[in-house]
Amino acid sequence: MYLGVDIRILNDEDLELTGWFRPTGVSWSDFVDFCWNIYPGKDYYISYLMNDLLNPMFGIKRSSTLGSGLDESGKRVWLKLSVKFRDLSYSDYELKILRFIDPVKNAGRGYVDEIHLVSFRNIWKVSPQPTRMLVQSVDWINTDVASAPLNYEVYLYALISIKVRVEGIPSDTSVSILINEMNLGSIGPGRYIEKTLPARDYTIKVQPDMIMYSEDTRYRCRNNIYYLTVSGEVVFRYIAEHRVKISVQPQTSGAGLTIDGIYYSFEKLPFEDWWEEGSSHRIIADKEGPMMYVSELERRLVRFQGWNDGTIAYEKTVSISRPLNLVAIYDFVTQYYVNARSNYGRVTGSGWYNKGEKIEIQLENYVLEGQKAVVYLSSKEKMVFQGWSGDLTSPNTREVLIVDSPKIIEAVWKKQYYVEIITDYGNVRGSGWYDEGDIARIALDEDTVYSMDGRTRYIFNGWSGDYTGREKEFSVNVNKPLLIKSTWFTQYLVEIYTVPIELADKTLEFREKWFTAGDQISTVIENEVQVSAETKYVFVRWVADGETSFSREIRKIVDKPIEIRVEYEPWYYVWITSEYGTVYGSGWYRAGSQTEISVEPKTVGFLITHIFDGWYLDGRLISKDAVLRLTVNEPLILTAKWKTEYTGLIILAVIVFGSVIVSTSFIKLKGEPLYRTLYRIIERKTGRLLRIWSSEKRLKEKLKKLEELYRKGEISEEAYMRVRHELESELAKKKPPKE
Repeated sequence: MYLGVDIRILNDEDLELTGWFRPTGVSWSDFVDFCWNIYPGKDYYISYLMNDLLNPMFGIKRSSTLGSGLDESGKRVWLKLSVKFRDLSYSDYELKILRFIDPVKNAGRGYVDEIHLVSFRNIWKVSPQPTRMLVQSVDWINTDVASAPLNYEVYLYALISIKVRVEGIPSDTSVSILINEMNLGSIGPGRYIEKTLPARDYTIKVQPDMIMYSEDTRYRCRNNIYYLTVSGEVVFRYIAEHRVKISVQPQTSGAGLTIDGIYYSFEKLPFEDWWEEGSSHRIIADKEGPMMYVSELERRLVRFQGWNDGTIAYEKTVSISRPLNLVAIYDFVTQYYVNARSNYGRVTGSGWYNKGEKIEIQLENYVLEGQKAVVYLSSKEKMVFQGWSGDLTSPNTREVLIVDSPKIIEAVWKKQYYVEIITDYGNVRGSGWYDEGDIARIALDEDTVYSMDGRTRYIFNGWSGDYTGREKEFSVNVNKPLLIKSTWFTQYLVEIYTVPIELADKTLEFREKWFTAGDQISTVIENEVQVSAETKYVFVRWVADGETSFSREIRKIVDKPIEIRVEYEPWYYVWITSEYGTVYGSGWYRAGSQTEISVEPKTVGFLITHIFDGWYLDGRLISKDAVLRLTVNEPLILTAKWKTEYTGLIILAVIVFGSVIVSTSFIKLKGEPLYRTLYRIIERKTGRLLRIWSSEKRLKEKLKKLEELYRKGEISEEAYMRVRHELESELAKKKPPKE
């Protein structure tokens, strides 16, 4: 058969247990018809569930049956019992631990196949590892006898351990411990009670909380109740207390006592109380009791003599280790009053003194400056001690005297004022302390002060405060504290430089200049500076204090030293010459920029042609291309070179001279062909004239262009004169020869 048990925990006291089995090896209908209804009958099966399953499984002492029978839907036989937690032998009722076994496996007849448990509260832990566990339910599904557990445990509550000790009571006494009003027993010092309980709220008490050990000694528990919800140790600590009695003799003295800060007049004495062992207490006896005045400065009084324990100080501290009986003892004496006073500082020594007593008069609450005692009324006003007058004459701040009569003593002082001369710059003389009515002489050493870097300066502008004026030296009468301050105005150095530096004189209004703080710089920078015919510098930007501007106008408020860098970049002139054609690209170019120069057309002439043969720089060929791209990093003079062709003229000669030329084209004259001789003749007679005429025309055009550039101001006079001279010289060389 297939066995199962359903457990339902209703509360801390009640459970419902359902044992059931499902027949195996036979159909449900045959089981019901034959086994249940006939033999061995239903009582047999119900008894099996009761006596062979549930009772031995849980160790049930007593139970009540809630029902039994057939479950047609589940095809099983069941028995449900109601039991009390306390009636389960294997379980721990106090700790709420449900324990049960597998009676079938224990008997060696198989195992329980299924166990299902549902709790009214969260389950703390279970053993062994279940097949499935939720917060308030757990299931064990067993599949074979080897792995089926024999013992099961279900903890409804977490467990805590409480350990209780007692300290501080005598070894021959004991006290009782109660947890939630349940008496756990008695313990003495050095012993403890330990208890494991479910995790709940617990109140732990000790009884009694006061042990009367003797007439004058008792033990009181400082903390007679604890509250716990988790594991912990509780220590009940007792402290010994001793009876204390404090009084005065004779009681007719009328003297009182101050005990731990509370005054007790003679009517409230003797003082009685219980004080803790080891505690300390401050007791002060009246130095004197009621008195009779002979005059304002003489009296008779009751005087403290000492204590019954032999000590004589009227103030004492007692440490309690046993019962205490303390008595203050008084006598009668004549006293004189000493009145030591001062308008400043503090004087000690005033008061009533016994006749013949030696006392000390002392000035306090002062500072010592040199050999003088000083009391400050403020940071700018002080009193200087001069000595004592009256019944004591002395310059010392401390004196000892015998009280043989009433005394009146007064301190003598002189007032001083502080003259404070403040300057933010330079050095000033005259600050210091002056007697009231003195004359102070003030002087300023210098009226212009420069900063360490020399880029900021401060100009003296006069005095303010308790004196006004502009002189560097003056005198003033001191009849109060004086505060006099020099006033200054600030100037900052503005420095301007150019990059390159050699342009500064040509473009800047100033290089260095002082400006008063708040003033504005306003200056305009030259846009261009021409340093030669071929080189000039063009303004780029100015930079100051991280500010960059491309405007030629500099405007800035001066609030600190300023360094302004004016940056220029070089430009170079590119000059292009050619005997023929038209050239393009002459002009000014920024250093590092690229330009394109060209000549058009590349072939000039008809009968005699001139063909572009390349660009030349300083006499060397740099390119054969008519269009040339180059980077300008210096002034350049580029010349276009040409070569001359006479092919057209030869053709014309052939046409003019006709067949004569043709028929004799291969006749040699003076050892050379006729066409070459003809070529030379034509070249000498006509070609040379044509070349001279063409070159002269080009040179005249260049002179015209030069005049135009000079009028526009694009080249300097020096460059103009030099280039014009060179062109005119070339033009003179090109004059045609006389025939």
